[in-house]
Amino acid sequence: MTTPVDERFAALVAPYLLRPGYSLERKFASDCLVRDGRIVGLVGREHLIVKVSAARATELVEGGDAERTVIGRHPAKEWVSIPPGSELWEGLLAEADAYIGSLG
Repeated sequence: MTTPVDERFAALVAPYLLRPGYSLERKFASDCLVRDGRIVGLVGREHLIVKVSAARATELVEGGDAERTVIGRHPAKEWVSIPPGSELWEGLLAEADAYIGSLG
């Protein structure tokens, strides 16, 4: 069953999927936007989860715009979770894409 959050994510990733090197893959029981084999973002527990630089992640968490994503038992330095009602989803997905692209 598709939720409004799933529909929002699908709409956000659609333009990326028209570009070479991007795909939508099922990982961690979620649809993930993948760029050249690296996860850019996904939806988990109704939140957008993206990979940004450690400094940007800290800024988002300290500003109250995101929470650290916990992987295993430890908060991840570069992965943050943004709530479903946030207007930051589109911009942060673009930031995550740029960050993944900078990793080479």
